[in-house]
Amino acid sequence: MKFKSQGEYKIKSINLLNALEIEFTKNLTQLDLVLKYYNLVVKSSFEFMKINSNDSILNDRYHMRLLLQNTSWNWTFGPQNGALQSGKASGEINLIENATLTNMLFS
Repeated sequence: MKFKSQGEYKIKSINLLNALEIEFTKNLTQLDLVLKYYNLVVKSSFEFMKINSNDSILNDRYHMRLLLQNTSWNWTFGPQNGALQSGKASGEINLIENATLTNMLFS
C-alpha cells in the first residue's frame, strides 16, 4: 500500500483504530445486555424451581407470569467485526505499528 505522505499514512491508521474502537465498544455494550438477560434467566429459573404447591406465589398470577417470561429469554451474542474484516481485506491492518495488537486482531 503506497501513500503520498506520512500524514496520509497516519490518518489512515488513526481512522482504522477509531473504527475498531467504536466496533469494540458496541460489542461490549451488546455483551453486557446479553449477560444481563442471561443472569435474569438464571435468577428467575432458580426462583421458579423453589416454588412448591403450598407457596403463595402460585396464587399470584402476575409474579408467576413474570417468572415464566424471564425464564424464556434467549439472547445471543453476535459481535460486529466489519471494521476488522475490512482492515484485513484492504491490508490497512498492517498500518498498526503495535505488533502485539496486530497479532491479537489476527488471532
